[in-house]
Amino acid sequence: MNVAVILAGGVGTRVGAEIPKQYIEVLGKPVMVYTLEKFANNPNIDAIEIVYIKGYIKGLARKYGIKKVKWYSEGGSSFQESTMNGIFPKVQQVI
Repeated sequence: MNVAVILAGGVGTRVGAEIPKQYIEVLGKPVMVYTLEKFANNPNIDAIEIVYIKGYIKGLARKYGIKKVKWYSEGGSSFQESTMNGIFPKVQQVI
């Protein structure tokens, strides 16, 4: 099974927006959705795990019909910690 781990746990402070950059809407959809769609449409990917920022991801995959999203793990305080949470989740929400 090929699982894509999408690291969306960063806050993107350099962008200067009020919300993390991956959740900013572009042409009517959050940037994150474009990423999810690419992986969901790839026949080599069987499932998707999202490493997220608490409070931002709720219902996003469902709203846009991304059915390959199977797991969610909360991001860490650094890129490295978020990566480790995605690979070895402390608590993983299964949908």
